[in-house]
Amino acid sequence: MKDKLKFALKPLYKDMLKSVGQSDIRAFCVQWGKDFPQEERTGILFVGKATNGWLSKSTDVDALFEDPSKRIFNRDDQVEWIEKNQNNNKKTKGDYNANSSAFLRLMRSVSSSYYSKPRGWSSMVAWSNLYKVAPAKGNPSEKMKKAQVEHYKKILKAEIEILSPKYVIFFTSGWADEFIRFLNGNEPTKSFEKETWGKDYEIKAYNIGGVICINTQHPQGKKEEEHLSAIKRIIDKIEKS
Repeated sequence: MKDKLKFALKPLYKDMLKSVGQSDIRAFCVQWGKDFPQEERTGILFVGKATNGWLSKSTDVDALFEDPSKRIFNRDDQVEWIEKNQNNNKKTKGDYNANSSAFLRLMRSVSSSYYSKPRGWSSMVAWSNLYKVAPAKGNPSEKMKKAQVEHYKKILKAEIEILSPKYVIFFTSGWADEFIRFLNGNEPTKSFEKETWGKDYEIKAYNIGGVICINTQHPQGKKEEEHLSAIKRIIDKIEKS
């Protein structure tokens, strides 16, 4: 899987970084745990919007994929640090404190429930973002997103094809709509399951080529227990169908 990802992603990142053409940016690459399921249509890939900064300042694709001190691909501790960070309440990856991230907290809760593994859950998951390049601080501007969206779509498609998860859970508050349509061959998509929660939030599930895409809100500033319960309900419905 590692070699397949590298072969597919590296040229896509080269094109993307060339198009960005900016300095003082941070590139992000999909992260996966050492025990991420190798069997097709088994694991979960969590997808957020974008990182606010990241680990490497480099914009050289060879360094990002090959250099041990600069790489963002296939790092020694890709996602397991999240669990350690949450347990110790310390910043261990750049400026990231996993306890202060609603996205990472909900990823932990969903994973622990799905895998029935309260401890060691982080080794089982994969994590990505829709937008792979962001400024050193802050989220990508609308201009940056618009200029790079076609690169991002191709990268996400490659990640899903190679990781072959059963579920892709988008915590993106609608940002994923055009990506889901792209994954469906740019054809209109129709959800086969829905779940409401809170006052006016709705989770939708789509079956795209055997992969279940669950499109829901970014959890920041929302009631996490209600959100978690709704996600568990929709997954339970799918698992029982």
